Amino acid sequence: MLRLALIVLAIAAPLAAHAEPAREANEKISIGQLIDAAVRRSSTLAFVRSSQKRAKLAVDTAGAAGEWQVQASAGLDTKQEPIIAAGRPGAIETTSVTGTVGLAKQVSTGGDLALAVDSARQVRRTGEGAAASVISSVGVELRQPLLRGLAQGARVAEHKAKLAANAATLQAADDSARLVLDLLSAYWELGYAHATLAVRVKSLELAQSQLDLTRKMHDRGTVPDSAVKSARYGVALREEARLRAQDAMQSASLRLR
Repeated sequence: MLRLALIVLAIAAPLAAHAEPAREANEKISIGQLIDAAVRRSSTLAFVRSSQKRAKLAVDTAGAAGEWQVQASAGLDTKQEPIIAAGRPGAIETTSVTGTVGLAKQVSTGGDLALAVDSARQVRRTGEGAAASVISSVGVELRQPLLRGLAQGARVAEHKAKLAANAATLQAADDSARLVLDLLSAYWELGYAHATLAVRVKSLELAQSQLDLTRKMHDRGTVPDSAVKSARYGVALREEARLRAQDAMQSASLRLR
């Protein structure tokens, strides 16, 4: 969106846009200022920008299964077993400490890959003493759904999220281009209306000068009465054209705003 605005700014030369010439004759607004204001205040572009952020967040969330995930667990178990040794009652106390650390992720074929390290320490205590043992193991596990086939249907949620994100990006570009196009059209229509009004005002001034000159010539008796009437009619026509041009310029200014 911003890239499109910069391209338009580079192509379009600044043009003086007078919204109210009679009261704001010195105020000039460039096309760059108009585009910046429109982009900041457009509710449509604000909505598509939020849609883009949501779509990107959905992609990141959907792709979380493809990242390595740490899995860890620990346990403590204590139990006593009564026994009879040498004709006397006794007990065997067993204490077990277990721990597991592993890594897991979803692979591109749609399966799950897991690496795990297990360790267990067991201590047995009797009246005669204690004995300890440690058991450790390393394992690799791969689960692959065969009915879907290799790489068929893997990461469906992530693919859908990426498609939605691409659609949101294209929608943002389309809405931005439409906004800039409408803004440019209204901008140049206002510029054209302003130039037309300037021509009409100049034409009215010339017609008024022609009427003054015709009146002087009529006072001297060099032209008939019809010449004065014709000059007045010309002034009236040009005054009407000026009013129409002023109305068109005000309408263009309202459309641009």
